[in-house]
Amino acid sequence: MKIKIDKNIYLIKNKDKSMGRKIILTGLILMLSVTLTGCISFGKKETAAGSGVGAVATGDRGDTWVAKYKLMTPGAIEANIGGVNVTTIEMDPTDTNAIYMGTRGNGLYYSYNGGDGWDHADVLSKVAAGQINSISIDAKDKCSVYAAVTNRVVKTSDCNRTWQQVFNTAKADEAVVDVVVDWFNTSIVYAAAKDGSVYQSANAGASWAKLADVEQEIKELEISSKDSRVLFMTTVAAGLYKSTDGGKSWLSMNERMESLGGKYRNGYAVAVSKNNPGKVFYLSRLGLLQSFDNGETWSKIALLTGENEATFNALDVSVKDDNLIFLVSGSTLYRTVNGGQTWETRKLPSTAILTDLDVHLANDKLLFVGFSAPQK
Repeated sequence: MKIKIDKNIYLIKNKDKSMGRKIILTGLILMLSVTLTGCISFGKKETAAGSGVGAVATGDRGDTWVAKYKLMTPGAIEANIGGVNVTTIEMDPTDTNAIYMGTRGNGLYYSYNGGDGWDHADVLSKVAAGQINSISIDAKDKCSVYAAVTNRVVKTSDCNRTWQQVFNTAKADEAVVDVVVDWFNTSIVYAAAKDGSVYQSANAGASWAKLADVEQEIKELEISSKDSRVLFMTTVAAGLYKSTDGGKSWLSMNERMESLGGKYRNGYAVAVSKNNPGKVFYLSRLGLLQSFDNGETWSKIALLTGENEATFNALDVSVKDDNLIFLVSGSTLYRTVNGGQTWETRKLPSTAILTDLDVHLANDKLLFVGFSAPQK
């Protein structure tokens, strides 16, 4: 799905951008952390969380966590990448062992063995240094990967051997906050800029055109799992937008939510159901909303907290069962297995800022989250 980095609350929603953007991991589960080095259990006896940054994963929906952060090095040299500030984690939809991880100041790392070991994309850092806001993988060609780095989009077509810049915004401070590959026609790539501009390439990044400008700060794009011409966009202060023509025009969903209150304009994240096309989830200051008709009408999903009692900054929904929903507020993970009728909470293993939340595609007991320290 891929929440991008939220410059206000340091949120990245690693969205499932294609029909399958999660990775099937077998065996051990991934976790990266500067302070967590073993199995940490949060069952009936929850222990205090540390302040480590990095990325963590759980194989039981948040009860226990396992650490892995080995850096692949030549010879017998031992090294790890514990302590990196993670901005996004992306799972390859075609290779069950490939994982990509973007960071704030350490470039991009990738693993081809399900997280047992990581390599650094040195060539990418030479082409475009800076914060990686988003990663998107071609669903039909696992060697084609796009990354949004500051105000640029870079691409590899040969599985990280070489990278080249394929797009940049006009201004250096106009960050590209999201890059998304169309799952149906993977020659189509979208780039969303922080200032509200939406760009498109129809030839796999060779050339780009500006499609629209919503004149609002964009947080993320999400492509419908039913029709890839339908896109949803969350904004920081203007709520949710929808496009039915591949990003050329955008319609605000505000009028459809007015009866629910005004706080829906502060958008946090959007998720589309993969097993129930037309069902959309929208997380805002108002709480969690759902639509069963692609955004035409909306209703609230009851939460454990009242309005304004908690600021939720991450959302993801199981690809297999959209009744399984995860939310994050601060260092607390909220989960429901029945579409919001009841909720449970679990403490996350770090009090650092959560920047990514991702439910595994094939096994929804696996959950990946990323952490980062506040920007100074």
